[in-house]
Amino acid sequence: MKHILNQFRMINNKRMKAIVLILLSFSISISAENLIQQLKLNFREVNQAVYFRDNKLRDLVIQISEKGCAGDFVLNELYFNISLSDKELEKLSQTMAADGSWPDINYNDQSRNRWSPRQHADRLLLMSRAYQDVHSKHYKDPQLSLLIHQGMKAWFVKSPICTNWWYNVVAIPRSMGLAFIYMYDELSVAEKNQAIALMRKQSNSSMTGQNKVWGAGNDLMMAVLMGDESLALKTMNAIVSEINVSELEGVQPDFSFHQHGPQQQFGNYGLAYSNSMAYYANLFSGTTLAFSTEKMNFLRNYFVDGQKWIVWRGNMDWNACGRQFYKEAQRGKALGWSVSLSRMCKADTSHSKIYQSLLDKNFRPTIVGEAAASKHFWRSDLTVFRGKQHYISVRSCSPRVMGTEFVNNENKKGHFLADGNTLIMRRGDEYRDIIPFWDWNKLPGVTAPILENTNQRAGDSYKNKHPFVGGLCAGENGISTFHLDRNAVQARKSYFYLGGKLLCLGNGIQSSTNKEIITGINQSLLKGKVYYAVDKDVITMRDSLIKFEQPQWIWHDSIGYCILSPSRLSISQQRQTGDWHDIMDSYSSEIKSGNVFKLWIDHGKDASLSTSYAYAVLPSVSVADMKSFSQKPSVEVLANTEQVQAIRDVDCKIVELVFHQPVSINSFSKSEFIQSITPGLVMMEKEVRGKIRLTVADPTQFQKEFVLKLSGQYCGEGTEYIEAEKTTLVRLKLPVGGMAGSAVSVSLSRK
Repeated sequence: MKHILNQFRMINNKRMKAIVLILLSFSISISAENLIQQLKLNFREVNQAVYFRDNKLRDLVIQISEKGCAGDFVLNELYFNISLSDKELEKLSQTMAADGSWPDINYNDQSRNRWSPRQHADRLLLMSRAYQDVHSKHYKDPQLSLLIHQGMKAWFVKSPICTNWWYNVVAIPRSMGLAFIYMYDELSVAEKNQAIALMRKQSNSSMTGQNKVWGAGNDLMMAVLMGDESLALKTMNAIVSEINVSELEGVQPDFSFHQHGPQQQFGNYGLAYSNSMAYYANLFSGTTLAFSTEKMNFLRNYFVDGQKWIVWRGNMDWNACGRQFYKEAQRGKALGWSVSLSRMCKADTSHSKIYQSLLDKNFRPTIVGEAAASKHFWRSDLTVFRGKQHYISVRSCSPRVMGTEFVNNENKKGHFLADGNTLIMRRGDEYRDIIPFWDWNKLPGVTAPILENTNQRAGDSYKNKHPFVGGLCAGENGISTFHLDRNAVQARKSYFYLGGKLLCLGNGIQSSTNKEIITGINQSLLKGKVYYAVDKDVITMRDSLIKFEQPQWIWHDSIGYCILSPSRLSISQQRQTGDWHDIMDSYSSEIKSGNVFKLWIDHGKDASLSTSYAYAVLPSVSVADMKSFSQKPSVEVLANTEQVQAIRDVDCKIVELVFHQPVSINSFSKSEFIQSITPGLVMMEKEVRGKIRLTVADPTQFQKEFVLKLSGQYCGEGTEYIEAEKTTLVRLKLPVGGMAGSAVSVSLSRK
């Protein structure tokens, strides 16, 4: 275009110039018309795609999406990724009233979630899609067309408004907009004007993050209905503006995702983000609006360095789901992610093997193995340890990161969710729909007071008061730690992952609540027998509840728990009962029960019985493995004090340390030590030829430099040998800005 304008300026003849101007205007008009027409076709093609053809999987999708009535956007969208059967479509047609409404829909519904009138818009979309589907027997069916127009008229007349803005601004325009585009060629002038008026009325340019993407997508449909190329370009730019790193809302520097302020929203808004971007990558394909190579690279990184970490064998980690504890959310959200992966296979064809590999690992796990790896998301206070046969996550919060939120009366019991909640999965179904009958006072990994009511208050978005919250990962090993300071309870809590084992250490537990303090170890669905060992005797648990002072270890469902310090322990294998309505108001009362394995430590009232704990979690082990580990542990606790918590493998090759205060401690051997000048996290690993690798991180995210001392003489980046002390001072520059809290690693050679 720039070249053409330059040539145009060089023309001297006025008549010729006028002719060229007319031709140029005509060319631009044709170009705009072609773009709008292509977008219209792409909208239809992308939304006609079917991703769940297998009958068993299709039935599961219908169940999870509640036939398109689920409150969660991604769960609801699943319903639009199957092909609606002729029988189901005919039922929609037959039950429609003469005025175009449906009798089973409450058009006066005042609910803030799972809003009944949304079904009207969604049904029109399903009917419109079938009308344009050449494989449907209802393709171009005049009777179906008549019903669709009646349904549109009913919506225009009733114009229901939800008390939750999201339905008015996002959900309804999305479904109605697609229905309008499907029926575009048959809309009357009046219908088209009403459709544009509906879309324009709900347009909102002030949104951020994924809300902005949703809003811009609806404005794009309005642009297609209006034939407005400039608006289409504007909306594309709004969508593309979110394909970058943000320190506010959206994709963070560590590839986690924030929405509603600084809080981790991986499986909620972050999942909808990946869903939307994969959708638009396909929608814009073949047009002048297609995503650039740079933007496609960024999206690929979000899938690989972000989203993939919190899905395990076809299940979304509950720790990543924000406030959205919906029925079957773990499987449903993972299936929603699979749609995004399938779309990226098509949009990012030169890297399709990456997305296919993620699909295979999660939905064909018996065929494709898993590589051990760990990652700490320093922007979101979430740590993930992935072994070859297991998955562990630790969720915390800080003054920087909100623990969770209580919105639309969802997540009513999540008061302790981000106080170290530790989930351990092998198959992925260990916590499936345990939510209504979970004992929310005894969440895994959490040290907390026993409260009569764990319900959150309206507007709750809590934070831990202490800034010492962080993690460090190197390869498959890692650390997650925080100073707990919530609910009048304080503690030093650290989670060390080494060689496929998780060692959990706690110290300095104190409370002024005048309540019983506990530390949860695990609480999962009961599967099979429970065994425990006392005085080397292995006993099958018969009772529903056992309390004792010093068991050596406990085993359940291929996960072992080795108790490493004197503890007053309780084991429960009982049926627990709860109500889905107690989780979120949008569910009517529905009592659910399940057999639950629960293991916890009793610290007594205000931690009067014990102020510390130490235990190891061994995923994917047998009873025989537990016997061997208890007799000959492969890891050992070096320290568990208020000053330092540390572990080491028995081969003395790796040491993991949390320095709460500057202090000195032995490292690889009794003759070697490390002294931290800067409080923080350190991992020491022996390498070949006398080298060691130091990895450090500052959980407070305040420090600009990490300083420590090592016994002996080392050379390398940031080192200074102190002859008089026979020690090496190491100074390492720490990341700042959005990277503050991330790890720094250096290799040192010993002289």
